[in-house]
Amino acid sequence: MPGQYDQVGIADLKKRLLADPTLHAPAEYGHLAAEWRRSQALFPDRHVRKFGEDVRDLSLFDHLDPGHHVHLDYLREYYRAREAFLAAQGAALFYLDEGYGVYYKCGDKQLLAELKAKGMRVGTIFSEANVGAFVANLSHQKPFETIFRVGQENYLDIFCDYVCYARYVVRREPKFASINLVFLPLERYSDATHESICFALGVEDLSFRNRFMYPVIQQQLGLLVEAAQVGPDAFLLVNAQGEVVFVDDFFKREFGDPGPLVKGIPLEDVLPELKPFLAALEGPAVMPREIYAAGKGGDHRFYPVRCQRIGGGPKASGLKISILGQQYPKNGGGKPASFTFNDLIGVCPLMSEAKQAAFRAATSSSNVLITGESGTGKEMFAQAIHNASTRGDAPFIPINCGAIPKELIGSELFGYEGGAFTGSRREGAPGKFEQANGGTVFLDEIAEMPLDMQSFLLRFLEDGVVSRIGSKRFVKVDVRIIAATNRDLWDLVNQGAFRLDLYFRLNVLRLELPPLRQREPDIELLTEHFLVNLAKRMEKPVLRVGPDVIALFRRYDWPGNLRELRNILERCVNVVDGPELTLRSLPPTVLRSLGAASAMPRPGLAPVEPEHAAEPHQPPAEAAVLPTFQQFEADRIRRAMLDLRGNKSKVAQELGMSRATLYRKLQQMGY
Repeated sequence: MPGQYDQVGIADLKKRLLADPTLHAPAEYGHLAAEWRRSQALFPDRHVRKFGEDVRDLSLFDHLDPGHHVHLDYLREYYRAREAFLAAQGAALFYLDEGYGVYYKCGDKQLLAELKAKGMRVGTIFSEANVGAFVANLSHQKPFETIFRVGQENYLDIFCDYVCYARYVVRREPKFASINLVFLPLERYSDATHESICFALGVEDLSFRNRFMYPVIQQQLGLLVEAAQVGPDAFLLVNAQGEVVFVDDFFKREFGDPGPLVKGIPLEDVLPELKPFLAALEGPAVMPREIYAAGKGGDHRFYPVRCQRIGGGPKASGLKISILGQQYPKNGGGKPASFTFNDLIGVCPLMSEAKQAAFRAATSSSNVLITGESGTGKEMFAQAIHNASTRGDAPFIPINCGAIPKELIGSELFGYEGGAFTGSRREGAPGKFEQANGGTVFLDEIAEMPLDMQSFLLRFLEDGVVSRIGSKRFVKVDVRIIAATNRDLWDLVNQGAFRLDLYFRLNVLRLELPPLRQREPDIELLTEHFLVNLAKRMEKPVLRVGPDVIALFRRYDWPGNLRELRNILERCVNVVDGPELTLRSLPPTVLRSLGAASAMPRPGLAPVEPEHAAEPHQPPAEAAVLPTFQQFEADRIRRAMLDLRGNKSKVAQELGMSRATLYRKLQQMGY
């Protein structure tokens, strides 16, 4: 089981046993030692990272027992359900004949592509002569028993990145035998995932031992549906006709019960905002990352969405659409902390200093305060610190202190008991600090936290215990705090808007991020980085960027920092037709945005030619005045308010700020 797997220890044991044939293995590892040494006799070099064509035989289809096809057709719906279930776990499933040859594969598409690149695909023969002692060729020794090897327990390095499962199922009359081989990435290995995969492999052989199939399969599929309810996301399954055939209980609680799904219900009738995802049925498509939808209570909010195609070929056989929300956190209670120090692009001295300070913070357990203008990458740094720390495998939970209504922030942070207030869930709910136990809580826009809640946060920082609203019970939790703000907290302390004692508790390790205008050496690196990622996401060719554009970007002050640079480049990727991004090919809206800066050359940079730098109706260079940050931001807010007809929620989302921050800025502008 996951808690018993010691990757480093097993790797060391394998190395010692293979180096010394006389060394005896501990009793519990005797079977592994025998497999390793038997494999070593066949493959002295175990550092194989890719299989060649010599382990593949497509002629297996010429003598494949027709019973395999009949069996797959007979239980097609069952197999599709199981394959979709395993794909949702991030696993890949290979069907092998009795000669250990792969005649069918399915599962997670990304993993299948990864395995194919390593030479594991249809036609691969997993015999002992080809791959050594491996679960696939060991499984026939123990029919109806799932055999698995975790990471370094496998002999060949090519298998050590995965948990490998195999189950041999056989029926004497009529004669039929098959091996189910499952690959699961090592990082997805957990107690729950392990049990789910073993269960999914085990349900099939009940039908082999009994002559009747459908009653057993119906029962087992029912159990699979129940097992799907324990996942952390709300999700629904859509068939090839665009009809919803399954929704989990989380979805029903958040959006309502769509009713019986025996015949399927059109996706747009279940949740109209998800209709754009139907394009994925016809092939790979660029889809929105969020929807703005009303929950069961009628309140609109933004929900992150992931869509996975089910089935191979140009037309998908279905979709799994996962909806993430505050009540569906990932990574053990929070969204995955996906950024590492390798993702922090920049070589300028200020950026290098910031990364060094962040890395030092990752080695400490003290609280961290990250400051910097909006869009400088504060959450990226927070995720990198979390991933590099000893808490990297625990939850990372971001909380935007300015986005939560004042009356709800207490229940969000500390949770509540059932019936604690009107509208609360009957079963209650844990707060973010409970969900983050063992991990990190990222408090973004900490300056927007109300004063009364600051005292509760201070108490938590003092004693490390939380008590849900309406409860008399105190729970001890182990959480590290990383806070971030784009405001001067010391000024707020002097104004009485932020507690002095809380300031000192948060400001233990200080990390100040430089604005983009102070990172001229990084402009070209960041531009190329964003263009590559945008092209990949939007499935377009990568644009080359001309030196004249880089010179223009270096002159601009970037009041929106990295967020603004990425936004401008995304517009360019959408509208530029040629292979290169030049001043002549820049969209007029971008030129107008950058025009003032392009007209004011900085020392050491050649001036941009007037015919490239401005549109015909722009003022001449000598008349251009570089706007201040406040002027630029106020103008952006005014334009967004006009474009979105005063919808403050959408304006805040468009500008990348919380509604509380938007209200404060509008008040400063006199609205």
